[in-house]
Amino acid sequence: MLLVALSFTAVGFSSAMVVATRMYLRHRLPPGPPGWPLIANLFDVPRKYEWLAFAEWAKRYGDITSLRVFGNTIVILNAARDINELFRRRGLLFAGRPHSVMSELSGWEGSIGVTSPGDRLRIMKRFATKHMGPLAHERLATSFVDEEVTSCLRRLLRSQQRPADPRQQLRRMAGSIILRNAYGYEVTSDDDAMITLCETAIGTFAKSRAPVWLVDAFPILRYLPSWLPNAGFKRQALEWRKTVEKARRAVTEWADTQTDRVPTYPSLLSARSEESQHLDILDDVIFDLSTAGIETVQAVAATLFLVLALHPDVQSRAQKEIDDVTNGKRLPQYEDRPRLKYVNAIVKEVYRWRGVANIGIPHRAQEGIEYQGYYIPANSIVISNIWSVFQNPEKYPDPMRFDPDRYLDPSMGQLQDKAATASLSADTVNEDPSRYVFGVGLRACPGKYIADASVFLLAAQSLATCTIGEAVDYDGKPLTPLTVQYLPGAVTQPAPFKCKVRPRSPECEGLLVGHPSL
Repeated sequence: MLLVALSFTAVGFSSAMVVATRMYLRHRLPPGPPGWPLIANLFDVPRKYEWLAFAEWAKRYGDITSLRVFGNTIVILNAARDINELFRRRGLLFAGRPHSVMSELSGWEGSIGVTSPGDRLRIMKRFATKHMGPLAHERLATSFVDEEVTSCLRRLLRSQQRPADPRQQLRRMAGSIILRNAYGYEVTSDDDAMITLCETAIGTFAKSRAPVWLVDAFPILRYLPSWLPNAGFKRQALEWRKTVEKARRAVTEWADTQTDRVPTYPSLLSARSEESQHLDILDDVIFDLSTAGIETVQAVAATLFLVLALHPDVQSRAQKEIDDVTNGKRLPQYEDRPRLKYVNAIVKEVYRWRGVANIGIPHRAQEGIEYQGYYIPANSIVISNIWSVFQNPEKYPDPMRFDPDRYLDPSMGQLQDKAATASLSADTVNEDPSRYVFGVGLRACPGKYIADASVFLLAAQSLATCTIGEAVDYDGKPLTPLTVQYLPGAVTQPAPFKCKVRPRSPECEGLLVGHPSL
């Protein structure tokens, strides 16, 4: 009887300890800035270059940090280990998006970027995966993506009689790739109005999602008349909604004029007719992909040209690899990618070196969980700081240095074999940065495959035909030394810079002129 009593006592004590531990954890949020009474961490939220502030907090408080803003818990993940565990392995628990009244008021209520898990999101993702996923991207890369990359390089060579900022032509290339894929729309000028409308529209998205709007904490405020003195958020949201609706209207009206036109290549717009019962939903996802994709591809392309201008040794090595594959008699194509190991490594390092979406779109915890001794409450806003992952010196030694060799096996001279490194810790292996740069887990960007294919083709074909260097005058003296400066924003890209793009040789330039797409 004594043993039975002791057993019940032990069970009761263990149960009490479990309950007590859970109650303790529920009140133990990850550490972070102490905040202030009533307003908590409102004034701690960085207004720009958020990833840099988050990285500094990680040094002080640890890889997992948290804030409290307007009653919301914001959890920031700074390590690949935690991002992979929560967003990949426990992806269903973190597949939600934070509800934002400000985004809804601003015209983004139907966006795939804010849609919570459910039937609507499944329809959107199924459509995007079918027409832009891993089985479709190679077809896209060998069609109009190849055409637009080659056209861009021809324009760059033609316009670079003197040094110039390449970003205008890279912007046109990115806009034409994304809009042709979405609507079949072909950009015909450097200052195309449709690109401008899409860029302006997407610029309102990140601003409306910032965790600083009082209406997100008190949704009833959405019903305030916009003319009230304290309803400035409402007036701002209405202005942003007009911007978004103007862009939507422009692409819709253009598409309506093309009903009798047979597109050169199938677009997402033409493919949507296969699912006529979901036209409104698909219109939203096509618009989202067209607005978000332009700035992303342009930003990566600009970084590519900046680093190539800064590293002539990288160019020379890549050009030799390309010449060995093509014999200098043709342009490299997407199907050459497996053989262009070093060019692939350059693309990976471009993704990592400065990032493009360093914090991405926040996730939402679907339910409360205990993790690493902390409690992450249900409905917490969870952010992955990709910048911290990419700048981790243990994972990427000397992280501020641009070094494609970090992805190559020094003994074999080729990309690390996944099977050989599968057993190693994710914190000690130089993983492919494309696993992070376009988002992580179930909410990764559905357009990542066409974006990646575009960047690879731009890298391979520009290296095959051009030499990119610092801007110099007629005497060969530097005009403006190249510096590494990046602009703040949801998508980060280099500040304006000038470089010199010239043909490697008349024969290389002839490859562009004689390309079948031109």
